Amino acid sequence: TTAELLALWAAQKAGATVERDVVTHGFTYLRKSATTEGSFRYSLSVKTSEGTFALTGGSVAALLLTRDTGSAEVRGGLAYLMKHKPTGGVPTEQRALYYFYANFHAALAMRLAEERFGGEWQPLIGAELRAAQQADGSWAREYDPAYCTAFATLILQMPGGGLQGFKRNS
Repeated sequence: TTAELLALWAAQKAGATVERDVVTHGFTYLRKSATTEGSFRYSLSVKTSEGTFALTGGSVAALLLTRDTGSAEVRGGLAYLMKHKPTGGVPTEQRALYYFYANFHAALAMRLAEERFGGEWQPLIGAELRAAQQADGSWAREYDPAYCTAFATLILQMPGGGLQGFKRNS
């Protein structure tokens, strides 16, 4: 749901016609997927499922891009992400699952919420990524090095104003 909502948001921002009901329904589903601990879960059909770091980062980023900055879901999601913030060293088990996908979305969420967290996140994930970089300049983990390297470079360019497409509407 998160990827689809981010795609719809980007398409709408680019001038495409996107049915408002589709987006509204998607964000309603996303908000309902928030757990009491602040994370976001994959499915509403499994009420006992726990949320994940990856889903939480993507969900919070999507909500923040739409200027939802004060809802309980966003506040809880940001608190959950901060609980699992990078240490600059070895990632926690929660952050290691789908490492590059998860950390891209979490870094995006933190960049969008930077006024609250003072840029605390980016130096830590930057140190962690630099420590994990391979001798040939690439990154490798659970997927192909090209995939991992692409996400790593996207994460590293966020603090300098990179990723111009991922800014809230003015």
